[in-house]
Amino acid sequence: MATGLALFASFLPATSFACITSAPFVVEDMREADAVFSGRVTSYEIVVSESEFGRPIDHGIITVAVDDVFRGELPASVPLYWGNSTFALPDELMVTEPSLFAAVNADSPGLPLRAPSATIFPNARPDLLQLMQAPCSGSFVLPYASAYRSEVEALLRGEPSSYLDDQGTYAEGVDLEWTQIAAIRRSESPRAVWNGVLWLLVLLAVLAIMLAWRGWRRRGKPA
Repeated sequence: MATGLALFASFLPATSFACITSAPFVVEDMREADAVFSGRVTSYEIVVSESEFGRPIDHGIITVAVDDVFRGELPASVPLYWGNSTFALPDELMVTEPSLFAAVNADSPGLPLRAPSATIFPNARPDLLQLMQAPCSGSFVLPYASAYRSEVEALLRGEPSSYLDDQGTYAEGVDLEWTQIAAIRRSESPRAVWNGVLWLLVLLAVLAIMLAWRGWRRRGKPA
């Protein structure tokens, strides 16, 4: 059975079987971030590329228009690499406007391992900030409003904060506007490019055969 499951998993995108169980989300992990900021998602893309083992692997690029920066130095618009170590990249993001983001540099140490099934895949875009996410846990795209500012600042200073309670809920009495952002899918896979070229060659070969057959029939007709 184990061999069969491994064989079955080998035919699926790498991010689909990253976890078997979920790990708890710990908001205090935000203190390990290299960048913490609020902003609005302006685009969300899913990029399919080729892994070193020949299997397709996908990652997300979330572009954020930055509002307030709590930690780090950021431009007005920042793209975030998202490998998503849970079950798969979603086709749509449900986020608040604005949201709170935490990100790490590509060379930052990993977050605590809290699930026995956690898998971390190589970073396909080490040139970008990576959206913070402990293996098999939730990502740091959190509901945010200006009323949470002092709570976030206290959290980053290492002080107690009620930004999230024990049940993972947020401060009450704040109206949040939710929006749904569909992903744009695109492929950067060498295999996908080669497949396109191969199909073009096949089409040209079929056209050449048809033209040759038509010419042969014309030459075979009596004058």
